[in-house]
Amino acid sequence: MRLSNHIRTISAQISGPIPKRPLGKTGLQMTILGMGGESIIKEPSEETAAIELLQTAYKLGINYFDTASSYDLSEERIGKALSDVRGDIILASKAQDRTKDGARRELDTSLKRLKTDHLDVWQIHHIDDMDEVKSVMGPDGALMALIEAKEQGLVHHIGITGHYDPSPILEALQHHPFDMTLLSLNAADVHHRSFIKKLLPEAVGQNLGIVGMKICCRGRIFDPNPGHLHSMREAMHYVLSLPISGVIIGHDNIEQLIENVRIAQDFVPFSRNQMDDVEEKTKSYANLALFFRKDYEEFNPFWKAYPQKKKELKREMVEEHKKNCQR
Repeated sequence: MRLSNHIRTISAQISGPIPKRPLGKTGLQMTILGMGGESIIKEPSEETAAIELLQTAYKLGINYFDTASSYDLSEERIGKALSDVRGDIILASKAQDRTKDGARRELDTSLKRLKTDHLDVWQIHHIDDMDEVKSVMGPDGALMALIEAKEQGLVHHIGITGHYDPSPILEALQHHPFDMTLLSLNAADVHHRSFIKKLLPEAVGQNLGIVGMKICCRGRIFDPNPGHLHSMREAMHYVLSLPISGVIIGHDNIEQLIENVRIAQDFVPFSRNQMDDVEEKTKSYANLALFFRKDYEEFNPFWKAYPQKKKELKREMVEEHKKNCQR
């Protein structure tokens, strides 16, 4: 990897490692701060900045890089930026298609884009309801693609992700021995359809690798009013004080990355009183900080397009199944 002088200068400003934790039963060790694959990384006009950001994250010690086949340019840019250091990092991607064949096609595309012959983690992307659980866990469902890919060595560990409702994820975890899970966990979580209360104990009990997302939920976890949450340090340290492996955060620029690396390096677990205090700060605007959660769709700026996107995907899967049955 050829590092620019800018990256070398930035790296020299940061001293000390990012702490690591076991990624559950996988045997992997994850830095408690991982790199989310959205934000600037997938922006069409920002390739140079995206690659520099990814390489800087690696140089600063981050070893966990999350992406998905549906994140547009994200996988391709991670492949360009980090293929030279593939053996040093944990690559995690996701499949959105609910069928076995469709998910496998996504995997083939992901491996090509990421310039690798395997994924460390491959996950079923954002399960929202019980119908999706039934679909992915059926005989022609996406889970079969994950199981087969793991048997073939194309992926080393498999998981499931969600942010909308904890109940479907809990159902899936109770019916298949996954290796890990990616969950929405933030300082407002306990106030509505809580993943911390309903789902986290099951995941901990199964010794899954547990990664938190939606830590600052595109900045909506913060509110300028007195007595509300203002600090990224509080937001991140709250989630890292839970019994999890680490968190992933998307970054728009190197300045955000440096700030979050320093926050991770300085992590000290919160006491129960500190956790309660942070939760109280987000209580009055939890509907905004949990805009991605079931029942709060009216506060989700992306929701109008989301149901239609999922309907189109379901229609495509049905048509694909019909074609396969006719062959």
